[in-house]
Amino acid sequence: MDLLINIAAAAAISAFYAVGYTIVFGLTNIIAFHLGDMAAVSAICFVWLHSTLMVGPLLAIFISVALAVILGGLSFFPLKSLRADRRMDALIITMAYMLIIENVLQLLTHATTIPFPIRPESAHCCGGLEVSVTQVYLIASGGLLVLAMAVFARSNFWIKMCAVSENEQVAARYGEDVAKIKWTGFLIGTALVALGGLLSGMHDSVVSFDMGLMPGIRGFTAALLGTWTNISGAIIAAVVLTAVEQTFAYYVSSAYSDVVTFGVLIGILAFAPGGLSEVVQHLRVAQRVT
Repeated sequence: MDLLINIAAAAAISAFYAVGYTIVFGLTNIIAFHLGDMAAVSAICFVWLHSTLMVGPLLAIFISVALAVILGGLSFFPLKSLRADRRMDALIITMAYMLIIENVLQLLTHATTIPFPIRPESAHCCGGLEVSVTQVYLIASGGLLVLAMAVFARSNFWIKMCAVSENEQVAARYGEDVAKIKWTGFLIGTALVALGGLLSGMHDSVVSFDMGLMPGIRGFTAALLGTWTNISGAIIAAVVLTAVEQTFAYYVSSAYSDVVTFGVLIGILAFAPGGLSEVVQHLRVAQRVT
């Protein structure tokens, strides 16, 4: 049962990254490498506001996420003017963003880890199961994300986002402001990743300038596994990927759990670029053959 609790808590964090990457890539068709650094920006900003300036936690969360969203929104403007056939240029730009942000954060933090100020580690026993308050917060946050995305997926704006993702020219002919929709979607995705950074800081008890790298790769992998434009698929993929990682870490070694992420990523790109839906389709075909 302890393993299941760990999986649920870690999956909640991965889900924020996965949904954020899904929304951003689904709208822009750009692999925004710097998106994971927005998590580090929000977490480090929160530590500075709450620990140094003694700002209340809720206000500090709002300001930290807002700062990350503003930076993410500003980074979108050079990307929006690129044509679809210039994806390599967009890729290079996002990598440049990533390096710039990480180097600035490295200078500000002196390349050291900083303790996260909110660490509710007290545990409660329920039926012989020991659950920390941190895990309760993380699982509750994941539940709120699922509910929020269930509502969001039924909104008119999500329908417009899907229309823009499917065909920008047709959406524009029907009077949709394609640039505004893409920019708003980019902001929403950035906000989710920024919230994921705060949850990561609470989970790990420390923050650092490169803390968004591996969670970002996990979120990218989950988004790829969930077929990019499918929010529910991204959440399910985040849970599946986290379950595999945590099980490997529990029974084998946590030192090599990142290998699982890269192994799944390589396997998807090589054998099932269509994500979970393609895997299910292959399994159905194999079942019919046998």
